[in-house]
Amino acid sequence: MEKIIAGRHLNLHDRTKALINDLLTDIEGEYDKLTSARVVVDKSKHGFDVEAILHGKKIEYTAKASDKDIHVAIAAAIEKVDRQLRKFLDKVHDHHKTPTSAIERAVVEARLEEEAADAGVLD
Repeated sequence: MEKIIAGRHLNLHDRTKALINDLLTDIEGEYDKLTSARVVVDKSKHGFDVEAILHGKKIEYTAKASDKDIHVAIAAAIEKVDRQLRKFLDKVHDHHKTPTSAIERAVVEARLEEEAADAGVLD
């Protein structure tokens, strides 16, 4: 996954870049079809504005956060985009799926019970 970390109106320290990289690495492990992640940190009058964008196969999620502390703003933005990705993955994953073999076994058992009941009635 391509990771783009940029600062607008400021230079990001190596420690801040490492924090962003670690948070993105955690997200990267969850969904292997992500192609790129972009985090833009902007300095404004009231603090720091952070925008996190995830691109992947048929997905694109964006999240923004603002705070006076740069690390809090980064963590909030990345958590928001992570929550969006988890919600997508939860929708895609079918939690109620019954294996086909179990369905086929249940159908065969139901037919056998019907045949046994019909044979008992006819006797």
